[in-house]
Amino acid sequence: LYLRNAMAQRAVRLVADAVGDAPLTGTPETIALVQARSGGQALTATLAAHLLLHGNAYVQMLTDAAGDVVELFALRPERVTVEPDAGGWPIAYRY
Repeated sequence: LYLRNAMAQRAVRLVADAVGDAPLTGTPETIALVQARSGGQALTATLAAHLLLHGNAYVQMLTDAAGDVVELFALRPERVTVEPDAGGWPIAYRY
């Protein structure tokens, strides 16, 4: 339904782009990490679109040998499966 509705696509794009253009606060390293583009899209705009369309958004953190986060990737929510423990709490995410 969404794919065939140009007005819905435009509405999601407007909101996602507005979120992507919102000012960020934090350390310079964190801001640079979040503002880096992946696949030509801003991370925050991609995450906003995922939230609007799927109700969830997931980010994979790529770390270096020291354990510092060096890159962030938006994961497609329809491809993420939450693995719960016996009590129903998430213990892992499978992509």
